[in-house]
Amino acid sequence: MTERTRKRIVYLIFVAALIFGALNLLGPRRSSPGSGSTDTEIATIQPLVTGSMKNSPVADNSEWGRDPFVRAGQVSRAVVQQETFRLSAISGSTEQPLALIDGRAVGVGDSVKGWSVVKISRRSVQLERNGESKTLTIGGS
Repeated sequence: MTERTRKRIVYLIFVAALIFGALNLLGPRRSSPGSGSTDTEIATIQPLVTGSMKNSPVADNSEWGRDPFVRAGQVSRAVVQQETFRLSAISGSTEQPLALIDGRAVGVGDSVKGWSVVKISRRSVQLERNGESKTLTIGGS
């Protein structure tokens, strides 16, 4: 087989693929009048959400829908993992209080793991992120 013949074969395959793709983009095929069959219907796929999954964070957690890599009934790791903090100490200064969270000294306005330090009192630290609030106490989480 010569190089010219190979190029012609590749060209013909390419043209056939283009024609096939164009026909599929135009919509469903209509059957010929003499074939006796009716119009073909396009099947639509509806998402399958069982009753136990309706309130599950796995079922529909974004505009894209269900995570395809998480099996039904399996909880996503992102949902299970919750950020934990360890508040070890709070300084006694009232002018500029500091807290030791996860081994790091932070003050009001600093951030820890994406959470902003809002308030530091004698026994607790209040964190905030996206309108959600979390209070840490010494020895707790």
